[in-house]
Amino acid sequence: MLPTWLHGQVFKHRPSPSLKTLRIAIEHLERQGIFDSYGVPLTPQPITQKLSVINEFKLPSLNGDTIAEHFWRIGENQMRPVRELAQRFASVSLPDIPAPGSWVFKSGWTRYEKGNLPKSVDFPNEEILCFDVETLVPDCPFSVLATAASPTAWYSWVSPRLIEHKKYREQGIENYEPAVKGYLIPIGTLNRERIIVGHNTSYDRARIKEEYHLKPSGTSFLDTMALHIAINGVCDGVPGWARAKWEANCTDMKNIYGVYDVSLVSGLSRVYQYHCNKQLDKSTRNIFVDGTMEEIVESEMFQNLMTYCAKDVEATHQVYQKVFPRFLEVCPHPVSFAGMLHMGNMFLSTTREDWVRYIKSADKMYTEKSSLLDNMLQVLAEEACKLDPAIAKKDHWLKQLDWNISNGRKKAGCPSWYRELWDSKTEKLKISPNCKIGIMLMKLTWKGFPIYYSKQYGYVYRVPIQDDEFIPTANTTPLCVFSKEDNDYDFFTGDIGGCYYQISKTFFLKYFYGEIENGTIRSTYEDVTTQLLNQVFCAYWKNKGPRMKTMMVAYNDHPQITDNMGLQKQQDEQEQTDETGIIIPQVLTIGTLMRRAIDRDWILAEELNENYVGADYRKKIKAPKGYKIVRGKIEALEIWIASLIGDSQFGIYGATAMSWHVLHGDPLIGTDMHSRTARELKVSRNQARLIDYGRIFGGNRTFGGNFMFVNNMLEKLKIKDDDLDTINKTINFYKKTEGNIFFKNQSQYFWHGGSESYTVNGFDDIDNNSYTNDIKSEDSRTPILKSGKPWGLRLVDKPVNWVVQSAAVDFQHLLLVSMQHLIKKYQINARLMLMEYDNMHFLCDQEECYRVALAMQISHFWTRSLFSYMMGIEDLPMSLAFFPSIEIRNQLDEKRNSEISRITMMDTLASLNEKDNNNSKETTTSLSLIALEKLLIKPLAKIDKENDDLSSSITIPQEEVESLLKPYCPPEDYDLFLELQSLTTEEEIKTLFKMRRMDGLAKMSDYIKRTYPSFFGKVERYFKFAV
Repeated sequence: MLPTWLHGQVFKHRPSPSLKTLRIAIEHLERQGIFDSYGVPLTPQPITQKLSVINEFKLPSLNGDTIAEHFWRIGENQMRPVRELAQRFASVSLPDIPAPGSWVFKSGWTRYEKGNLPKSVDFPNEEILCFDVETLVPDCPFSVLATAASPTAWYSWVSPRLIEHKKYREQGIENYEPAVKGYLIPIGTLNRERIIVGHNTSYDRARIKEEYHLKPSGTSFLDTMALHIAINGVCDGVPGWARAKWEANCTDMKNIYGVYDVSLVSGLSRVYQYHCNKQLDKSTRNIFVDGTMEEIVESEMFQNLMTYCAKDVEATHQVYQKVFPRFLEVCPHPVSFAGMLHMGNMFLSTTREDWVRYIKSADKMYTEKSSLLDNMLQVLAEEACKLDPAIAKKDHWLKQLDWNISNGRKKAGCPSWYRELWDSKTEKLKISPNCKIGIMLMKLTWKGFPIYYSKQYGYVYRVPIQDDEFIPTANTTPLCVFSKEDNDYDFFTGDIGGCYYQISKTFFLKYFYGEIENGTIRSTYEDVTTQLLNQVFCAYWKNKGPRMKTMMVAYNDHPQITDNMGLQKQQDEQEQTDETGIIIPQVLTIGTLMRRAIDRDWILAEELNENYVGADYRKKIKAPKGYKIVRGKIEALEIWIASLIGDSQFGIYGATAMSWHVLHGDPLIGTDMHSRTARELKVSRNQARLIDYGRIFGGNRTFGGNFMFVNNMLEKLKIKDDDLDTINKTINFYKKTEGNIFFKNQSQYFWHGGSESYTVNGFDDIDNNSYTNDIKSEDSRTPILKSGKPWGLRLVDKPVNWVVQSAAVDFQHLLLVSMQHLIKKYQINARLMLMEYDNMHFLCDQEECYRVALAMQISHFWTRSLFSYMMGIEDLPMSLAFFPSIEIRNQLDEKRNSEISRITMMDTLASLNEKDNNNSKETTTSLSLIALEKLLIKPLAKIDKENDDLSSSITIPQEEVESLLKPYCPPEDYDLFLELQSLTTEEEIKTLFKMRRMDGLAKMSDYIKRTYPSFFGKVERYFKFAV
């Protein structure tokens, strides 16, 4: 745990559980095989944690008496000015939209104010705006039109491209090369806070000139789509419920994280109808989707399009007036609001050479590989055509083709199947890998068995009757029973040596890419199998390529960018030839029911097969010359949160079996949770990792040990579904870890006897609002920042995913708010580049790397400390306090270790201390009692005292202290329920009741009454029966 010198800097008291609580914890660990009967761990604790001997240092002072007050104050300081503007904007109405015919067709911005003539302006000099842009999709990703509105005026922006096009058209010039392909929209930089409200604002932000600069623009973007999802989830009632339930019942890592595009049901028209009960006419939008410049510049159409864009702005503001006040109720902590705003300020850098080469290389590889299978089919068809039909009819696949010979004019002497493929117009074979003939020519197998085609069942696979190794599983379709009505009846029923199982009525390769990749579908020809895999690899670029090729990338040679994007000028002229480009990720800051930020390309990018065409796009994101990317990876975040919820009932770390494995396990010696799971189930550690995520996301409690759930998960892990031993072990594994259900009645129960029983009961407590203290709402809320559930999840019983993942989002927001606080206070030249679920990347001057790394370490320590504090444990394991190491790299995904510099906390302190000595007359010879504040200060720079003093002086309202900052504390009579959860059998529970007699019964009854009031009567009757 934390040494005394470090503990006192964030906490006031050490945890002091009662002897009774300790006894229950030790007995639980004994039952789980972690302690022996003498209370001694059976597995020695690892001694690999170097942080346990870290030198003493002094952290920057907290802005409050507790770590909770500190975060509230720095969050409030960051978001108060923005919140005040946002609340003011939500309370006012917009002016009337300018009448059709009054929009000015002029390059740049025009201001429209009631009682005044339209006036050209450089940019809207407003601190609050509602904003929307429109692009001509067939032309380029840059905008052609935009409108904005403030409480006092309307604004329109027209791209110079439109003016230029109309000018050339009037001169009779049709084919011309535009001076600039696309223009960015200047929005101006104010010396004060500004907010821009929009629907899916990342799309609008990517088209604003000032966002393509190393220094943040100072504009805060409020996304009504994100606000809507935070409070409602999805628009439709039943579909919303279905999606929420689907996310709660997910099976693989991608689905566990809830990565799906909720914008499909959260478009402006749907959200506007949902909140305002009005229809929004979107028919005019088609011009932007498939129209031309000619159509847009036509006078009447231009007026209609500007009015259409303005109506979108008006609708967005009306939605904003509904959702923003409600958002502040659902997410009341200032850090939640501030963190969401920071998530919307990500940006990425690349170079023109790297990005263009990536696009060309992927396109070339796709063209080469995608056509190889078609060419191979042509060869297979020609070779098969030459075969003797008598020989062909002995082949599993070729005998299914029509070998009747015709002497007609079309390919006389060739079998009927060949003539069917012949295209007389092109004089070539027209054959597809998706048609029956193509499949038979490729001689495809399913799990090694030949594929057949039946008119009754579609595609089936044949298993020899004498094959003793084939064992049908839960995923195996029922045995095919052929009817006389089927034309293939005699063919299949005459086959007494085989039985058939259905695959699918149709067979399109794109629906079977997973089976091709994991080897379920293969060909007897190795070359064909290789080309089938190439189809899978090419499919990635087929889907991703169009988006990559139209990605908004603004380079520093763009005529509107005059200061090199704020980048340093290099001494070497050769280095200056690299054209730096900036990409604004299309981030939806709250994109799932779990409040996670999503992006189609950059956030949550799954681990891709290196053979996928175009899968290396993240490697093209590089730091500009003179800059570095600093990356911190948060270790075992979800599992730690789950174990902490279990430990919170005891008030100490390591009290539960799950927590013990998290804290004391070491992958280097095979004692960590994933290694133990791998040994027990005899699977790889990577496979065990996914199974363990199923544990914390409710593998058994949600699915009740459901065979299909486990089998589907194992299929994702490429474990064959006929491996019954592994499947049964996994089912029993989930039952053992989570224990048995007691007082089960519909969805109300508690768990006991498992290694995770305390954790899953803690999930129930959170879901029943037991961790939110005096918060006024009765809604379920996260235990850290008290963020509520969206309506889309309230229809789902016990959404385990929400508890863990939404708390993990709190962790992200806390990290970002802390980093912003330190960056501003100590004037560190860095900014957020990308924040993923368990990774954060900052771009900084290469001279600032160690200062950024130190700020990351402090932020990580503060965030972990707040989690512990709010869960009622004023301590933190030293092994989790800091990042094991911070990576300094040149590109986003750097695979070569030689290009990555990994620095520990001690490395960071030593390096900064050395630099400090070089810039100071006084030399410090040791790292003893280092003041980190001194190391964070850049030489010759000063602390932003004004900002720091402002944070410290903010008064926290008493109701905020009670509802948001008060840590969790178990009820005084909790010890009986604590002991009940550790017991294995119902007989032990009944025995404990008898020992406690009526006093124990009353305490237990009070707890159950508070937690499950609707079932109190039934439970009380059970108590009487048990005694």
